[in-house]
Amino acid sequence: MFLLWAAEPFGCSNGEEASGGSGSAAHSGGSSGAPPDLGLAGSRPSSTGGDGAGPVGGGGTVALGQEGVERLEVAGGSYLMGRSEGGSDACPPDQSCAPGETPEHVVTVGKFWLDRFEVSVERFRPFYAAYPVGLPAAGAGAHPLIPGSGWQDAFATDLPESRAQLLEQLVCGETATFSPEASAQEEFPINCVPWPVAFLFCAVSGGRLPSEAEWERAAAGGDENRLYPWGADPPDAGRASFFPSALGAVGTHASGRGRYGHDDLAGSVWEWALDWLDTNWYAAGGAECLDCARVSTGTHRVLRGGAYSFEAVTLRTAARSGELPSGRKPSIGFRCAYDQPPE
Repeated sequence: MFLLWAAEPFGCSNGEEASGGSGSAAHSGGSSGAPPDLGLAGSRPSSTGGDGAGPVGGGGTVALGQEGVERLEVAGGSYLMGRSEGGSDACPPDQSCAPGETPEHVVTVGKFWLDRFEVSVERFRPFYAAYPVGLPAAGAGAHPLIPGSGWQDAFATDLPESRAQLLEQLVCGETATFSPEASAQEEFPINCVPWPVAFLFCAVSGGRLPSEAEWERAAAGGDENRLYPWGADPPDAGRASFFPSALGAVGTHASGRGRYGHDDLAGSVWEWALDWLDTNWYAAGGAECLDCARVSTGTHRVLRGGAYSFEAVTLRTAARSGELPSGRKPSIGFRCAYDQPPE
């Protein structure tokens, strides 16, 4: 995991995590390059597909039991993304925050919808049962205003070829939440999911991964610029699961709910975002952001929100981290974004 806080060895793609984060600032490097152009792009999945032999092209939406899945509207508008030096989301005096969270800058995003909860084991199970599903058409799962943000054939390189290989990926440590048969962890967040599988799940479910700017708008409460999703009060066990907490069911920290009604935007599991991680992005291509995302090149995909096995410094709405797209860890999960309300 490419961490803005040193918390576990680099170079691990699976397995159990170190016990707790250090809370000390570590790396501030990251990839660099030109920001994407803005404009209309992307298409939606339109047909079903999939067989028992491996992922195939030309797929689309799949019957994944999405009925009853709550997606909540996040109002569009402008807000201050990143950490301020002295504002409401400044680094708490007892914590050490990473320089890659700055400078604070104005970002504008359009209205979107975001899963209220992280994708649970129960919700993921029909996808597992249908796997390998047909691959989306090129450009599927895209943000409608960000060219190059949709499905690319290269993403399939890191996909498991069979259901058995998917299961092998999902069982990445003693605290992996998925099992082949239903268990007591059905309401836990699915974890150990690599970025391409998360992208594929959202795309064939009729959604997409949220951009980093969208994710932070939801977590920070938009123009309220909250330090934590619930506000400025310090984290506790009633608001989020963080070190030394154990991972639990989604939606069990009601007092940690965000402005727009979303649960577990802090703690539980880190959540994949669309973007490549670039710790210089806020001072460069992302400094003037109108529905933008870092989608050109990179080595690590963005993670947001902290996790049960990391310290409280990672729960802040401005905190950033990243992982190789193929990375599978018990501390990593995801939720989906959408451009339309539920039917």
